[in-house]
Amino acid sequence: MKKLLLFSVLFSALFNAEAQRSTEYQIRAGLGLAGYAATSEFQYYFLGNNVRMKDNDGAATFHFPVELRYEVSDRFNAGIDMKFGSYLYSDTTDNTGKSNKFSIIGIGAEVSLVTAEKGRVYIGAGFNSGNLSIHDFAGGLGQETKWRGPGYRFNLGGIAYIYNGPVGVNFNIGYDKHTFDLKEYQLDGNLQNISNLIGTLTVSGIDVNLGLVFRIRS
Repeated sequence: MKKLLLFSVLFSALFNAEAQRSTEYQIRAGLGLAGYAATSEFQYYFLGNNVRMKDNDGAATFHFPVELRYEVSDRFNAGIDMKFGSYLYSDTTDNTGKSNKFSIIGIGAEVSLVTAEKGRVYIGAGFNSGNLSIHDFAGGLGQETKWRGPGYRFNLGGIAYIYNGPVGVNFNIGYDKHTFDLKEYQLDGNLQNISNLIGTLTVSGIDVNLGLVFRIRS
């Protein structure tokens, strides 16, 4: 009887401690750089013939990552990942009239390998959807293409809180991949028929992010 009573007291204490553990929300924002291997492929159908063009190149991006996290447990969190930025153009060519922008939004989750009050080390993964717009004013003609497609990422990172407070520094590095399909083509503002054209742009490489994290506990 005494053992049963002792077990009940211990179980109740552990349950109440877990129930009273504060829930953590995180808001993260910062700067990011990425280097990608890029492959573009076009297929054009004309008079029964299939004309295919493929090109391999490299690309780099500068972007602003924003992440919202909800702590499911002290070892696992999940939330929304966003990224806004542009691909950088080479300084060795004339880039007059060229511009682009992209936006990525998806879901992400992380598992803490090391967790403590003053910081943590984590591995993460996410799936997303991206939009890319490219504008090129060349030869007196304004050309704009719009792309959309899925992506995924894996990363390793760490958070260090300043004086164990609500503000910390977040750093992560990982593998990032996106596959964009051509959805729209405009020439001098006029929408063109691309029913006989298939375009695909695939980019994959290393993504590095550094920023601040603000945690809220309830």
